Amino acid sequence: MASATKRIILSTGWVKIAEAKGREAMAMIDAYGAVQLAVADGEPPRGDVASGHSLNGSMMWPVKGAEIIWARGAGVAVSVTLLKVVPEFATLDSAALKVATASAQAVATAAAGAAATADAKAVTADNKATAADAKATEAQQVQARRDFARWYLTDYLHPDDMMAALEGDIAGQDEVRVSDAIQQMHDDMLLWSAQSGGRQSIAIYPCLRLAVCKEAFSETACQTLWDMDGATYGANRFSLRFDSTEFRIKNWQAVASVRTSGYWAHHGITYPVPEVFFRWEQSGGNAYLSSIEGGWSIVGSGSWTEPVAVKLYNMQHLRIAGLHVRGLRNISLMMENVVNSDFDDVNLFNTGWQPTEFGGTLGHMPATVRFSNVGAVVTATQAIFDAQHVGKLFCLSQAGQVDRDLRLNFWAEIASVDSPTQITLAEAPSVNVTDQTGSFEALRASTSGTTWTLSAPVGQSLVGRFVTLGFARFPGAAMTNLGTLTTTVIAHSGDTITVADAPASDVTNALLALAPQLHVDRLVHAPGVSRTDNVGFTNLRCEGTGYANVSVIPALFGNCSAIEITNAKFHGTGNGNNNYGGTATCLFLGTADGFSFSGWLEQCGNSPRYGAVTVAGNRVRADFYGKLTPYGDGSRSAMTYVDPPSGSTEVQIRWGMVHPSGTFPRASQAAHRFGPNGSPEMVVSIASPPRPTTGAPILTPTRLGEVTATSLRGDAVTQGQTTGSAQVTYPRAMTVGFGGNTGDINPEAVTDLDAIVGRHRRVRIASGPGGDGYVVDAIRQVGNVCIQVGWRIQFDQPPRLIMRHNNNTGGAWGDWYYLDGTLLTP
Repeated sequence: MASATKRIILSTGWVKIAEAKGREAMAMIDAYGAVQLAVADGEPPRGDVASGHSLNGSMMWPVKGAEIIWARGAGVAVSVTLLKVVPEFATLDSAALKVATASAQAVATAAAGAAATADAKAVTADNKATAADAKATEAQQVQARRDFARWYLTDYLHPDDMMAALEGDIAGQDEVRVSDAIQQMHDDMLLWSAQSGGRQSIAIYPCLRLAVCKEAFSETACQTLWDMDGATYGANRFSLRFDSTEFRIKNWQAVASVRTSGYWAHHGITYPVPEVFFRWEQSGGNAYLSSIEGGWSIVGSGSWTEPVAVKLYNMQHLRIAGLHVRGLRNISLMMENVVNSDFDDVNLFNTGWQPTEFGGTLGHMPATVRFSNVGAVVTATQAIFDAQHVGKLFCLSQAGQVDRDLRLNFWAEIASVDSPTQITLAEAPSVNVTDQTGSFEALRASTSGTTWTLSAPVGQSLVGRFVTLGFARFPGAAMTNLGTLTTTVIAHSGDTITVADAPASDVTNALLALAPQLHVDRLVHAPGVSRTDNVGFTNLRCEGTGYANVSVIPALFGNCSAIEITNAKFHGTGNGNNNYGGTATCLFLGTADGFSFSGWLEQCGNSPRYGAVTVAGNRVRADFYGKLTPYGDGSRSAMTYVDPPSGSTEVQIRWGMVHPSGTFPRASQAAHRFGPNGSPEMVVSIASPPRPTTGAPILTPTRLGEVTATSLRGDAVTQGQTTGSAQVTYPRAMTVGFGGNTGDINPEAVTDLDAIVGRHRRVRIASGPGGDGYVVDAIRQVGNVCIQVGWRIQFDQPPRLIMRHNNNTGGAWGDWYYLDGTLLTP
């Protein structure tokens, strides 16, 4: 097995880069520039050595005994892996294992059968070991040549960490040393690839559980990747192969830090930004990273200072399969400007964080507190309430109306805080309950530039975290109406945070998302649209459940187009534990210009304010198929909530998801809820033809066979006599009872019969010809030529029938006549 690889920066003088230490070994050397190499026993080469062996690339160099490899080259980096021939290490290599095992057996046989002196036995064993060493060296040389441009993490791990990992022992691993080994491998791979265009690299990760405490890519690696421009390196490719590799967060050092490389250095960002375990950010939108496959997991420890799991920026033609993230209190998968890419088998389970308006350290009530009520009075088993809770919405689990043999969660405002253990709600729940869970709703924020006031104080520091403000106008003319603003918290005290970027205009009480599981948006730093486009997700599961105090928004798409999601499950936080109201929505959409979801939305009725799907952008064309499973649903839940920026016309949600309840919606529930700028025509049935803008013409007609309808609504239906066929291309359907001569609808009352022209209708007038009351039919002939037929309605008098028309000069009405031609004389 190889020793851990080390990278060395050379100087003008000779620098020791490898030594045999009395054994025979093979040094694999990668030089990232022009260097000279020399071998000397125990001391640097003599001063009169003008130059050693010249190298600018890779080579293998054998060393033995006291030999030391020396190198020089001002500022040039070299990486050295010493392939040591030590039988106990060689057993970790399959080829060497066979040789070493055979050698050990031969030695044991020779030793047992020897009847000579101890000296003779020692000589025999030494000879056998030397032969085995030589064979192992040869096998390792063959493997090293075969694996050129293939980077094995096992070549970098320390033997002690390797042994602990093989035994599944996280505690026994040195997480700093393991993290350094991972960074070193990535450094070497990227530095080697950056030597010329067209290089292909593959990194191979073992089937091990590894303890990590630092990012997988060093500042050197991030800068090297950022410096790779498309003109020179457009054909370079990287592939990462995992074999059920698990990276377990252990004693993570910082949730945020000041970056000195790559994306952040390029944009001059000097404040701390979130740390990310797997960070791949490119300056050019090239297909460098072609695939990440094979099953890889990132597992958190539940600490509130853990990193973002994966962040991708400015990439295309990427395929990721088998990513599993769990137990991490931060964003699991974050992407910006990723295009033409595919994700399969992505599972984000029990990750993220969404505080509620309860406040406190984490924005969450204690996990063990339970609630009971008598009418509107609710008591808690712990002292948790204070004056700041007055006026906030509180949910008492399973205290609402019955739906499908289940009681819904009941939401109401807190009218008063009577004591630390008792509140009175503004309205009484449907039933008295005992020992139930409860929740406040998700945290919101009001803004004044870069100073934002939270709807409740949060004790845990938010500094260095990403936050996303919903229903916000993005700064900059190009994306003003995006519907979201993602930025970084740079200061925090209680209920006040200072962020790096201000919205284009201030908002009041807007949803503030702290750490959604899946986050697709853009930051303000990069110019242009920076939109994630043409990305497909299959078998995507975002599940915010599993443990107490883990409320979360499963998915947020703030800036995207052409997104296809199939066989998906977005699962909010269940009411089996407290704080489920943090799941303000299962899916938040900013700008989503082409979005298709097919799957399941579960535990999605936890918000009294928003919906299972929440829409905030000015350009949203989204289709939804599948089923909602909102249990436990709430007394104020909704399937959608739509509130785009003012004046938005390009919002169309085609809804095909089935709500399981036959009685939904009831009371304060809503099928589709609309904010101040939303309107009902923005949400239509999935069978509706798509249109580019609200109210735009339908370019492709819908052909229908037999139609069974329980109701007809919309512009093509008139429910009175003030609209009619003259205003539309084709005659409108008229519902029964609104024709003026059908059903039990009274004719419309008018005061001027001369104005009743141009359409068929029936009216009534209290003071008609001669001052009598009449019911009059207006019968349209051609154009505005109209005949009026009137029936006199006079108490205790025989009826009279009169007629007139306006087929006269200038459309003037003629006199009224009886049917026998006699002129009506008032």
